[in-house]
Amino acid sequence: MPRAFPLQPSLNAGEFSPRMAARTDFAKYPLACATLENMIPLPQGGAMRRPGTRFVAAVKDANTKPRLLPFEFSEEQAYVIEAGEGYFRFYMDQGQIVTEDSGAAITNGDFTSDISGWADQSGAGGAIAHDATNGRLSLVNTSGTAHAEQQVTNTDAVDHALQFQVIGAPGDKIKLRVGTSSTGNELVDDVEFLVGYHTHSFTATAADFYVQFLNETAKTIQIDNVALIDDAPIELATPYQEADLPALNFAQSADVMYVCHRSYPVHRLERTSHTSWSLSQVAFDDGPYLKENTTTTTLAPSANTGLGITITASATTGINDGKGFQATDVGRLIRYKKSNAWGVAVITSVTSTTQVKADVKHNFEASPNAQKTWRLGAWSGTAGHPAKVYFFEQRLGFAATNHQPQTFWLSQSADFENMTPDNRDGDNDETVEDDDAIDYTISADQVNVIRWMVAYKNLIIGTAGGEWTVRSDGPVLTPTDIDVKRQTGYGSAALDPQLMRGRLIYLQKARRKVLEFAYDLELDGFQSLDMTLLADHVTKGGIDAMAYQQELDSTLWCVRSDGIVPTFTYQPDQNVIGWARQIFGGSFDGGNAEAESVAVIPGSNRDETWLVVKRTINGSTARYVEFLEAAFDSGDDQASALYADSGLTYADTETPTATISGLDHLEGETVKVLADGAVHPDCTVSGGEITLQHEANTVHAGLGYTHVYESLKWEAGSPAGTAQGQTKRIDGVTLMLLDSLNAKVGPVAEGLSIIPFRRVNDAMDTAVPLFTGEKFTEFDGDYTTDSRVRVEGDDPAPFTLLAVSPRIKTNVK
Repeated sequence: MPRAFPLQPSLNAGEFSPRMAARTDFAKYPLACATLENMIPLPQGGAMRRPGTRFVAAVKDANTKPRLLPFEFSEEQAYVIEAGEGYFRFYMDQGQIVTEDSGAAITNGDFTSDISGWADQSGAGGAIAHDATNGRLSLVNTSGTAHAEQQVTNTDAVDHALQFQVIGAPGDKIKLRVGTSSTGNELVDDVEFLVGYHTHSFTATAADFYVQFLNETAKTIQIDNVALIDDAPIELATPYQEADLPALNFAQSADVMYVCHRSYPVHRLERTSHTSWSLSQVAFDDGPYLKENTTTTTLAPSANTGLGITITASATTGINDGKGFQATDVGRLIRYKKSNAWGVAVITSVTSTTQVKADVKHNFEASPNAQKTWRLGAWSGTAGHPAKVYFFEQRLGFAATNHQPQTFWLSQSADFENMTPDNRDGDNDETVEDDDAIDYTISADQVNVIRWMVAYKNLIIGTAGGEWTVRSDGPVLTPTDIDVKRQTGYGSAALDPQLMRGRLIYLQKARRKVLEFAYDLELDGFQSLDMTLLADHVTKGGIDAMAYQQELDSTLWCVRSDGIVPTFTYQPDQNVIGWARQIFGGSFDGGNAEAESVAVIPGSNRDETWLVVKRTINGSTARYVEFLEAAFDSGDDQASALYADSGLTYADTETPTATISGLDHLEGETVKVLADGAVHPDCTVSGGEITLQHEANTVHAGLGYTHVYESLKWEAGSPAGTAQGQTKRIDGVTLMLLDSLNAKVGPVAEGLSIIPFRRVNDAMDTAVPLFTGEKFTEFDGDYTTDSRVRVEGDDPAPFTLLAVSPRIKTNVK
């Protein structure tokens, strides 16, 4: 005899793995679903249609893949960086940072053929010259000041942004001066810049100004790529190429971010204003070093102090595996001791495999001669540079060079750019003190390349072979009080973990499992818990990026290799765990649009999720920087809801219009439209515009996407026990909704029924109001052993599904 049973599960378990389909006894089975697409599980139960994304800007080059980096100066001043091939661009306040239109320009700032346009204002002992080999301007100083100047024609009293590069040895610096008179400093007064890439802004009057570069160090330092950024995005040149970007690793303290890549020296990204940024090569005061020489090879410096001294080796043995000095050793440190005192020099050029030129950073003992007591710097282009950077207990840490993949280093306490391993500046007895730098190599029975390091309850290390903790017996780590122990053996991917609700979440080395590194009291140790066990299908293809959005709903945003974005809602204190998949509007090459990068920064009353999305637009590849709009909240103006992707908004309370322009980035695309809170028929963008059927004051237009909820097999309605395997029929369903507009419901994707939302007493010339409450609809489901309910919609409006209550008839076999 058929019987009807209502069922009202909440939906906060999210998608369920097909491998769990038979586990009807599992506690979360009634709370889960087979598909949750373009919806986000809510901590309170239920799931909401995700908000749309707002278009901000096209990336610099649509043919190369950039990466987004978060830069959090404070909760009030947070930036997103578009890191592309050879450049950084900057975003804040939900927009791109762009310079004013000035019309001013630098003449011959690339120095390809000569240095014409630049005047030599050098004093005695200084000069400027052209480096024809490299195409640079050389500031040549032997005993005074080298001074290059260019008069810039200017007619506007606006902010200007000057872009340039400084080339030299680590620690070399020049001064920038800008005046309204020749050699004057009225606008910029001798600001120092280290070797690296810079953009510096200043406010000019309507008069001409003079851009000047000065070198006061007795050596040659060069400048290149000098330009004024005019009515364009603020851009900082970088050495990183497209293939390098996924491996960039960074750690930030206030307005300084340290950036690492194993193929490049450590750089420091520093912000002094919204439009002034520097990416400088870090000139470490001392260290770290390889072990002290044990061969018979000696080093002999030509002097104990000075710039450009010669250091000669007696042989190549012990230097770079017997190969001797290499061109890639430029910038490498050398530590040399004659009797009691260590001195330090940095290599500036390589003359041969046994001879280099070097600048002395810390003086050698007087009358240096050939000695076997020397150490080469651990980091260089030859041995590799650290791939990882992190902060821990007032120390700056690094890890994993090509030569030492299992080694990590920590700076001297509260002195981030000092890796001195002993008391060199004290009485030089080489005593290791508690605040000295730390150098540690993990000992294991297999190669354990360090993939990440993060400050959690202790310092935690993720390696290719397992997860480790770094502890001390005392209150803090010291060079002589450090203990490293393996905790779990899953192995980690080279992707930084995320802290979610006080839990450390990391990616397993195969890039499929998201794991929680958690302490277990019974084990008295850490264990790794699989957060993808219940939905292992959502990470198919592997995860390439992760970013945690704490506010409002504790969601981890992951980017899959195919451009789909799995999201993970997790609140362990409420036992809330739920996965879903986000597929962004539009298409690429006949398939889905592809998300390629994600970053999260603090925003106003929420965290902002930013993305790079790749699409085919008007027949060509397009890559756009977008951010996820705020979700609609009860009481908000219905007309303010943006639920389409790559969307833009027209808003004018005084002037309604039927022509919406500015949609050039969606040329030729069919877009979804919400006009004054009402769903408008789709429009096609032509000439960057769409034309509405009626005028409106507030219009959102963007690419459509479909949200989908599909239930699991229903486990209810059988007096004989389990309903699995029994023939069932669903002929109606009640949806419990919150602030929702429009839905289609049915047993399968084909032939879904439209649920009407307009009521008889609603005015026909106004938007259908959002609905909260219960909606019942009948539909003609088949008798089947696999009866399901599917809810979907593609209208650009809010939709929150709190519960599903099907009317089920079960025939007992």
